[in-house]
Amino acid sequence: SGRTVRLRDNANHVELHDLEIRNSGNNCVDLGVADDVLIEQSAIHHCLRWSGGGPSDAHGITGDAPTNLTVRDTEISFFSGDAFQFSPSRQFWDKVLIERTRMWIAPLPEDAGDFKKGEVYGENAFDSKTPKSGARPRVTFRDVVAHGFRGFIGNQSAFNVKENVDF
Repeated sequence: SGRTVRLRDNANHVELHDLEIRNSGNNCVDLGVADDVLIEQSAIHHCLRWSGGGPSDAHGITGDAPTNLTVRDTEISFFSGDAFQFSPSRQFWDKVLIERTRMWIAPLPEDAGDFKKGEVYGENAFDSKTPKSGARPRVTFRDVVAHGFRGFIGNQSAFNVKENVDF
């Protein structure tokens, strides 16, 4: 029911290679306030949270204030929130690089707890939340594929870039 990988505050200089991170009842990877994290050649999927009788936010990768995060050669799918969401608490995050990564949603191939086979869950490939003022967080996407983001929520998009972000 919890997070599959949770790097709490000051969990710095972490490298995650060649992993399958799956079957979380919440966020699959939660970075908190971490610096210099590399996630590479991994599969992150089935980050599905059911709360209050329906799907609730569970992200592939999230964090309150990650800095110097690189995600490369990774696939993120089947989540009930976003593939990436920074920062739910609206703290400053910065220097995020996502490259050669595929983010997608599609009908579930089988039931997963309260989530039903054939249904599509998931919000956005990328969703930004930032402090109302101050420095602008920076995120770079290179050679990425994002698909399937339609119809689950009203403001759904592959890249939901809002507020104070250099994208």
